[in-house]
Amino acid sequence: MKIDLKKMADKKTAIRIVMKYWYVLPLIIIFIFGFWIRSFPVKYGELTGLDEFYIYRASEYLVQHNLQQPDIDVMRNYPLGFKPSIGEYPGPTYIPAIMYLAASAIGIKMHFLTFALIFPAFMGALAAALMFFVGKALQDNKTGLLAAFFLSVTPAFITRTAGGGIEKEAAVAPFMILSMWMFIASYKKKSWLYGILSGIFLLISGQVWGGIQYFYVLYSFFVLILLLLGKDTDHLLKMFAPLAIIGVVIPLAFTYHLPYFNPTVVVTEFVLAMVIIKYALARFALVKKEQLKYVVPVILVLGLVGIGVASLFVEGLEDTFDRVNTLLTGKQASAIAFTVAENQPGSMNAIAQNIGFGFSQGLLPWLAPIGQYFTLWVFMMLGMLIAAYHLLKTKDPLYLYLVIWVVTSIWGVLFQIRLMFLLAPVAALLGGYSISAIINSTKRLKIMQNAVTLKQKANYVAQGLVLLVAIVVVINAAEGYAFSNGITPIICFVQQNPPTQCITIDGNGDYQYAPNQPWYESLGYLATKTPEDSNIISWWDFGYWFQTRGLRNTVADGGYGPRPELAWWFTADYTNWSMFEPEWRDKYGVDYIFMDYTLPGKYGAISAIASAGKNIQGFLQFSAQPSGGTERRGVTINNATYNVTDVEFSGNPYNLVLTVQTGTTNILEMRLYDPNQPAAKAFINEVCTNAGIARVSNREQSPGGCIALRPIGVFYLPDEVKNTIFSRLMFMEGAGLPVEKVFDNQLMQIYKINWEQPEQLTSGLPSQ
Repeated sequence: MKIDLKKMADKKTAIRIVMKYWYVLPLIIIFIFGFWIRSFPVKYGELTGLDEFYIYRASEYLVQHNLQQPDIDVMRNYPLGFKPSIGEYPGPTYIPAIMYLAASAIGIKMHFLTFALIFPAFMGALAAALMFFVGKALQDNKTGLLAAFFLSVTPAFITRTAGGGIEKEAAVAPFMILSMWMFIASYKKKSWLYGILSGIFLLISGQVWGGIQYFYVLYSFFVLILLLLGKDTDHLLKMFAPLAIIGVVIPLAFTYHLPYFNPTVVVTEFVLAMVIIKYALARFALVKKEQLKYVVPVILVLGLVGIGVASLFVEGLEDTFDRVNTLLTGKQASAIAFTVAENQPGSMNAIAQNIGFGFSQGLLPWLAPIGQYFTLWVFMMLGMLIAAYHLLKTKDPLYLYLVIWVVTSIWGVLFQIRLMFLLAPVAALLGGYSISAIINSTKRLKIMQNAVTLKQKANYVAQGLVLLVAIVVVINAAEGYAFSNGITPIICFVQQNPPTQCITIDGNGDYQYAPNQPWYESLGYLATKTPEDSNIISWWDFGYWFQTRGLRNTVADGGYGPRPELAWWFTADYTNWSMFEPEWRDKYGVDYIFMDYTLPGKYGAISAIASAGKNIQGFLQFSAQPSGGTERRGVTINNATYNVTDVEFSGNPYNLVLTVQTGTTNILEMRLYDPNQPAAKAFINEVCTNAGIARVSNREQSPGGCIALRPIGVFYLPDEVKNTIFSRLMFMEGAGLPVEKVFDNQLMQIYKINWEQPEQLTSGLPSQ
């Protein structure tokens, strides 16, 4: 924009400029507010999740090594290592590293951890601000501002773009929004330039996060519909060809790329081929004009048949159909995928909570009765109805694009909860679109059209409109505020007032960890009390913590490693320990086992992976502290008479009662019962101790199994799991295993393995 400074002196010119660009100031406010609320978790000084620790470590390595990745990351899957250039998207680590170096080059100096904490908040706020241009391209400035506001404050988007969450979604967010903007602009302006820009931003996005494949399908499906509707192929070629070639086809030549027969890639290439073929047939008059309408349906049918036949002979295409089936049915392709929390199916209730009135009731109790009616959830649904109405009225396919976008996004969440992040932009866009439509409709009312003076314009209709917008802003801003304020690091047990400073950075750039933190204590033991080349085995969830905070190698982590082998080992009978030594001693050189308080709750996932989803097992957990106690005198148990105390532990669905000899710790009897049917009870005859399993009674009415009393809670172990390697390590101090406990803070235990050196062993791992 070229502005004549001389004309700026003219008051009327200045007013016209302000009126024309009135949206700039509110957009700046939206960015600042979005960054502010996202920065709340930064006060704890620590990364918030799990994968963040790998991204942080790998990105910091790039900063320290001139943006060069290690050929082999030896800390992962040690000692075999992991090749990041072919196993990980480059974007999540390169983008923050490049931005940090750029900031340093212009004089913005800070520790990389400080930058990593701020980075996702900045990227999320920037993405929200860029959403303005998507709304503006779709409708008008009001739509853009409201869409930017909604995206800035909705928990569905904040959850992956809050401070401390240096994750893939945070890195991809601005580029994803830019690709959306350019795609809509290319459709409306019929421009090669916008198509090229959309492709470039899609390419960048695709190098950051696999979820971007959703847009491959969304864009392709929309173009396919336009083809079937007989839209101008010259228009479609300019809009889609550069996007598909740059954003999807070219990345297949990169070192890290999607499989060539990935269904999202195949769909994009197929639609691209149809666009090019139809354009060529029309451009060179290869078929009669009246026959062109049959071209796409014929190609579509022949193409689908051809792909089906080819799948019988071409390796990889059969897997493509399996992937499509997974997407259409919502069934996870593997037991491992099924056990990951963020891969679990979502629900409409989850959607309503994340874009509705789910977090701020305590903050705005006075608005609680009406709050749910002014949330993004309501205006998204209203926007979808308005878009459908305008589609029927105008036949403009862009409204169909909006409907397809929101419907498929909702379906995506129902398939996988993590895709809530992808629903947020279209929800924000439709929310802004619906309120903008209300404002525009209100302006067309006769009472507004006839208003001339300021007093006339400030009538009851205008006041009601202002009140509506004000309530929407307050409620949704409060949602974002309350949600962000509740985000805390999971590695550090924090209090909010005053906030726990999990990590402080001293003048030398060294970390000082908060005291009395169980995870830091156990990870500190690894970092300072074990040899530097030690290899740690545990369930894979916290592998990145062991590497980044414990400074030690791991067998497995959240992205790589022998997960099925770990599951087989954990669920094996403890007497079969030696059968696994070729794997853990000879192949991986494992030195230490790390057990933590969260693992009992994950045993269902471990057993599911071990059995390929066929045999899911677990434990019953009861409260760590008894919920009641009753004394009885002269009770006969096992042919002897005692004064006893019944100590009760609450659980779900059963409670546990331990009958203890009064004045001692001698357990005489243990029974489970249903609080809703107290007469129905079952006796447990065995207790899990630090020395192994001990029998305390011989009641016949017993389902078997044993009771373990641990600092983290009381557990019932059924017969099928009581003698597993997992149970021996978790509940019996490694009894009967060649291990030595070297660390214990009640929540975490670390065992050193004392390997034997037999001449030859046969692996106990199932054949593959």
